[in-house]
Amino acid sequence: MEEENKIEQHLTKRERREKRKQEEKENINKIGKVKKIKKILIWSAICIFVILGFWWLKNNIKTSPAVENPQEIRNDDRVKGNPQAVATLIEYADFQCPGCKQYSGIVSGVYEQIGGGLRLIYRHYPLESIHQNSFDAARAAEAAGKQNKFWEMHDLLFSRQSSWASSSKAKDIFVEYAVELGLNKDKFLQDFASEEIKQKIKLDQASGDVMGVQGTPTFFLNGEKLENLPLNVELFRSAIEKKLN
Repeated sequence: MEEENKIEQHLTKRERREKRKQEEKENINKIGKVKKIKKILIWSAICIFVILGFWWLKNNIKTSPAVENPQEIRNDDRVKGNPQAVATLIEYADFQCPGCKQYSGIVSGVYEQIGGGLRLIYRHYPLESIHQNSFDAARAAEAAGKQNKFWEMHDLLFSRQSSWASSSKAKDIFVEYAVELGLNKDKFLQDFASEEIKQKIKLDQASGDVMGVQGTPTFFLNGEKLENLPLNVELFRSAIEKKLN
């Protein structure tokens, strides 16, 4: 520092001015470089956030398959009953929904009473925002269906809803149910993870959206939505018979 002061004293005014100008220029260049680096870092961060945002959207936003005629019975629909029945009851339900559990017993009772006059169609409408295991439960039912045990798994999931609804290991419980039903465990797990089953469930949901489903359970009798759902087998059967007469 002292050496610099001595040199400064021997400089002429003009040389000192030139020296200060040079120092100012160097400082400006340094500041410019710092700003440039900051700008590069900021834009790099923005690009990273944009890329991560697109990745998140791709993996988390559900795309609904196109549905042209939701009332039409599809080849992959889960159907029980006489194909020639005069009454077709389509149910949109969520295996984790307490109300759906209640109505599973009612619908089963109605089906037993009406017999060959009623055809049941079960479609998935898992309310994932409030039921954490609902989508996986639907996958379990469909995976069981690949081994012709959809309705058996359907009944187990509803009857034992309290055992898995809040569990962090629901999938393990579903595997236990599969083994209990005599299913091939490896095939069950393979089908459970398949994209085909995921898309089937999403197609059910999309058809429900088109038909105006807003909650579960929702029923359509021969294409007409049932309002003010009856609370027992007798009333539900009566409501169906009135619609058909």
